[in-house]
Amino acid sequence: MEEAELAKINNFLKGHDWGAKAPVRLIYSTDSFHGGRLYTPYQNLPSRKIDIRKHSLIDGEPLSEVDFSANQLRLQLAVLHGEDAGDDPYENIAMRSRIFDREKIKAFIVRAIGSDSRHKAEGSCRKLGISVNEFNTLEAATWALYPILNLFTDWTHQGQSLEDKILKKVMLKGIDDGIVCLPVHDAVAVQQKHQFWAIKTMMRLWTEAVGCNVKPRLKVDKPSKN
Repeated sequence: MEEAELAKINNFLKGHDWGAKAPVRLIYSTDSFHGGRLYTPYQNLPSRKIDIRKHSLIDGEPLSEVDFSANQLRLQLAVLHGEDAGDDPYENIAMRSRIFDREKIKAFIVRAIGSDSRHKAEGSCRKLGISVNEFNTLEAATWALYPILNLFTDWTHQGQSLEDKILKKVMLKGIDDGIVCLPVHDAVAVQQKHQFWAIKTMMRLWTEAVGCNVKPRLKVDKPSKN
């Protein structure tokens, strides 16, 4: 099934152009039972100091990246508990913890959900410049705001597997509608003229996948004009 879907996606993409063009692959983190990530080299184009990636084109037209906000946290609360994480859980954690560094908060959440022990999560965060005191503070703030969130249980494999299924459905829907969608972690890149199609499609397929009346939050990244 997955091989047939990937073949359909890649056959469609053959007739289109984008930066670092190459086939879409599914790369497993451990094995097929733990799910994997859709991957194409486009997502490795530089996007920090000089945002080459978002300044590249799809079929000669400017693109936007539409991504799910705080997706691992949202998916877990929705799938396991039918709960909505709110408009901006990272902002909520920042206000509660008084740590106003969004990248640190995101790094903490990703590793706390993805590690199978608190000790491993703390060690991984320390390598990223998150001090023990910051780790403890972020943990306390997260538990206070989301007491049913499962941290340190290695849930990321399940979350990534579900992300993969959702994004694959978005790409297959794109084929039906003649729209190129490129996977970028938990986002898709589309021509800017199709960004509202992407928002609508991603929201619908995410909600269907989690199986409850919880909506994702999406953000649109465009290239800066500088």
